[in-house]
Amino acid sequence: ENSVCRIRVWPSEHGIEGSFHLTFDPDDEGRANILLSSSQDARCVNFVAVASPFSERAFRFESVLCPGRFLTFCPPSGLHMSYLQDNDTGSTVDMMLVDYSAAFTFMTVGEVLAGAVEGHGGYMKLSDLRADLSVRMYFQQMLGCTAWNNKDFETFFEGHPDQWDFDQKRARVRLRSRNFPPQQRQQ
Repeated sequence: ENSVCRIRVWPSEHGIEGSFHLTFDPDDEGRANILLSSSQDARCVNFVAVASPFSERAFRFESVLCPGRFLTFCPPSGLHMSYLQDNDTGSTVDMMLVDYSAAFTFMTVGEVLAGAVEGHGGYMKLSDLRADLSVRMYFQQMLGCTAWNNKDFETFFEGHPDQWDFDQKRARVRLRSRNFPPQQRQQ
């Protein structure tokens, strides 16, 4: 059975009225970009969760106002509303709902570390990275060990110079800006 729902950012310190929902402009006839908005306008925020005909336990989120338009993920990070026939190769409308406690199952080490570093802002000491709750939980639950030592982190970060700016002298790391080439390290 199909269910009307709203997709909102969680948690919200402002409660339901102050939270942000995924929303789109229903008057945009082409691919409508998805935005985060505090709008409560049902035309823009209500979706119907439809069981996927192809993926077991997956859903498609169809606009209530514009039947046939679905929430579509376009790699690597695009999200929009489109008609099924307008989807590019590689985009998908089938989404899995995952219990947050099982989210680590679908994450890479790099994604977990990026979340911790991004939440910290700027450079993060490796000792602080190891102490981060999400990092500790990931290593314990998914890898069955404690967080890496400095040498292991150094190997990981230096193996991904396009994403990480690693300062070995100070044992700290930050996410590299997409506009900041690896060969231009700041000291």
